[in-house]
Amino acid sequence: MTEQKDHADVKVHPPILTLIHIIAAFVLHRIFPLNLPFAYILPVIGGVFVLIGLALAFAAVRELTKARTTILPHGSVSTVVTSGPYRFTRNPI
Repeated sequence: MTEQKDHADVKVHPPILTLIHIIAAFVLHRIFPLNLPFAYILPVIGGVFVLIGLALAFAAVRELTKARTTILPHGSVSTVVTSGPYRFTRNPI
């Protein structure tokens, strides 16, 4: 008989996975630099995406806190949240 879990079976925490991808991007850029036209605008576009992502993450944490459930991937959930960013996606964090 298999044991049922009430939480995600996370192998690598999402912030660690994100950090791995960022490091890989920097290493690849050092090995294979891209000379793109209008490259000066790319950091601005990237910054806008970072701000949007942070706003989405903070809104998601706020909704989970309001619902009094955990934000930890290994924690047991106490309720299903369907408001805020969770109206559109299952895992905005």
